[in-house]
Amino acid sequence: MAGQKYEFTDDSRIVRTPSGFRKVRRIRALPGCPIPGVKPGDLGGYIESEKNLSHEGCCWIYDDAVVCNDAVVCDDAEVRNRARIYDRVQVCGCAKIYGHVRAYDDAKIAGYAEACNRVKVHGNAQIYGHARLYGHAKVLDHAEIYDDAEVFDFGVVRGSAKIYQDARVYGHAYVSGCARVHDCAVICGRAKAYEYAEVYGHASMSGHAEVSMFVRIHGNASLYDHALVCDFAEIFGDARIYDRAQICDLVIACGNAEVYGYAEIHDESKIFGHARVCGHAKVCDKSQIFGHARVSGNSLVVYSSRINARLEVTDVVAGAA
Repeated sequence: MAGQKYEFTDDSRIVRTPSGFRKVRRIRALPGCPIPGVKPGDLGGYIESEKNLSHEGCCWIYDDAVVCNDAVVCDDAEVRNRARIYDRVQVCGCAKIYGHVRAYDDAKIAGYAEACNRVKVHGNAQIYGHARLYGHAKVLDHAEIYDDAEVFDFGVVRGSAKIYQDARVYGHAYVSGCARVHDCAVICGRAKAYEYAEVYGHASMSGHAEVSMFVRIHGNASLYDHALVCDFAEIFGDARIYDRAQICDLVIACGNAEVYGYAEIHDESKIFGHARVCGHAKVCDKSQIFGHARVSGNSLVVYSSRINARLEVTDVVAGAA
């Protein structure tokens, strides 16, 4: 028994895993167990075999938690409450898993990461650093959550998406594809970011806003309601895009610009300064709206028009104004 910190008891149960039913047995601490707060004779959780819980380090499985299949808990990691760790999951470092968490497939939870409540982690997802997952969050596929990032409520991160630094994804937000969310950016509500979109700085997305296809949202920019931004557009500064506005095709919106209503901006156009585009207005063909200009109603601004100063446009403009 030298070098071992636990033994099996006669307390066994059959648990259902994604790959079928498995028999697991409760463990009991042995004399010399190095884990703070765990005394010889204390009962632990359930494992299928000794490969599930290392005899080295201070890792431990508590309460009614279950680790089985080829899953491994090692180093100083903790698995508590009614958590379930299946398949080939690795829980290592100083990671903590508790509540009703489910981790399966080839996921890895490491570093000082924490997962609790009813979180699900699966696929090849990786959670590390000081990342925190809680609520009903789901992280799957090849997604990565790290540094001090948080995913909670009903947030979903999947594909090859990465959430890192101090970013937060919550509510019913959905991040997928190769999207990146970092710095202090926030995605919440039912907002979606996917297909190489990048949200960073202190930017925020909420409501039903969507970004995709190499879009960059940064600075203090905010998107909300049903705003849609796609196709290499860039929103930054203190720009605000909301209502059902649409921005795409290499458009830049920055400064204190606002685009709202059912407005659309396309084709490498630019809006900046304190400009406003609203109503059912459309701006396209490399046009520029800036200063304190306002484009509203059913306006159509085309052919490299430049609307500036304090002009208000409510009609068709073609060429410089």
